[in-house]
Amino acid sequence: MIDHRIGGSGDGRDVMIEAVAEEAISPLGYVVPFQVLAYRLAIGKGVDLTKETFPDFKMYVATRV
Repeated sequence: MIDHRIGGSGDGRDVMIEAVAEEAISPLGYVVPFQVLAYRLAIGKGVDLTKETFPDFKMYVATRV
């Protein structure tokens, strides 16, 4: 088990998150919240998330594999 502590200066204005998780899944505790934040920010800005940013991306990937 790995003990990850995220904190700040300790002046009482910071949020302390203490998470204990297995080493293999511990990155998810950092990545997933930021993905949710990015999703909510995009929705708040009115970005159409169903529209492909690069419509020909699948074609290029298929030619490289």
